[in-house]
Amino acid sequence: MKEVEFIMRKDLELFINCVMVEESNAPNSHANIPLYADGYPGIMFQQAENGFYLLPRKKKLSELFLYGQMLDPVSLDVTGPFKFIVFQLYPFASKYLLGVDPKELNDECFDLLELENVDVEVFLRELISSNNLEEQVKIISDLMLELIQSNQVPPDDRIQQAIALILQNNGQIKVKELLEPTVY
Repeated sequence: MKEVEFIMRKDLELFINCVMVEESNAPNSHANIPLYADGYPGIMFQQAENGFYLLPRKKKLSELFLYGQMLDPVSLDVTGPFKFIVFQLYPFASKYLLGVDPKELNDECFDLLELENVDVEVFLRELISSNNLEEQVKIISDLMLELIQSNQVPPDDRIQQAIALILQNNGQIKVKELLEPTVY
């Protein structure tokens, strides 16, 4: 898997840790991608003729889904040509995107096409019709913004402010400083 550098939109940088992509055009390829217990959930767009499966449960996954943090060893399995884009999120982000406590998503994948408050099908059609990676990243970013807006995330949220400070200081800030109300 390779990490790809994108200029992240300012209004999303507090939610996204990194963007990863992988692609194989080999007709006989097989990939087994472990999901580690790292605390980071992610939004994944995937295209594969035979689909992606969550192992060991053998659960076939949607083309566009949110996976929670993994506590048990699991992996994504795919055969044949495939492509995926993952937005690795900060641990709290599922709460802001879906209004779901991150603990409820432990060891689980949530089909984003099942959402009722956002027409995710529109975004999926755009993703499928585009073969341009930068455009697909923009489409997923637009989906994230719509999810955030539909869940009415307050712009002055203390968690977002704390993360902004951590990022501004390249992680070199004391917890005591984050707790001081004057910092915000």
